[in-house]
Amino acid sequence: MQLKDKFRYLVIFSYVTGMIGLFYDFIFSSNLPPAIHAAISENILNTGSNPIFDIGTLLIGLTVSLATTIGMCNFRQWSRRLCLYMVPVGVFFSVLAEPIVLSGIGHSFIYLAYMTSGASIAIAYFEPTINNQFISAKTVF
Repeated sequence: MQLKDKFRYLVIFSYVTGMIGLFYDFIFSSNLPPAIHAAISENILNTGSNPIFDIGTLLIGLTVSLATTIGMCNFRQWSRRLCLYMVPVGVFFSVLAEPIVLSGIGHSFIYLAYMTSGASIAIAYFEPTINNQFISAKTVF
């Protein structure tokens, strides 16, 4: 297996684990402790955030994340910068969002996605073979 293929698997693994972590608690809501599950059901944890803003931010984030994943797998030059810029933008919007309650498993998947995403960004910039793939790639989408 070539290094390019291993890199692609790492990028895809990062995206998939992030999606699993994000939607795990919605699909398997019985994994949350009963008190937290009841608080969510009764909207006790609602902080007054605008749900349209939260859903819009989520959809934009998922779309940009998917575009970045596809671009990284195809070694597009723009995808490295976009993946790198997503970090501070994500931190900024997570501060604006309301608190999120996750189970340990969901949080672990998201944490694993953060680690593998960071590893793929580092490999894309600092591993010579992969870096040359990005440099020699066409800039066309």
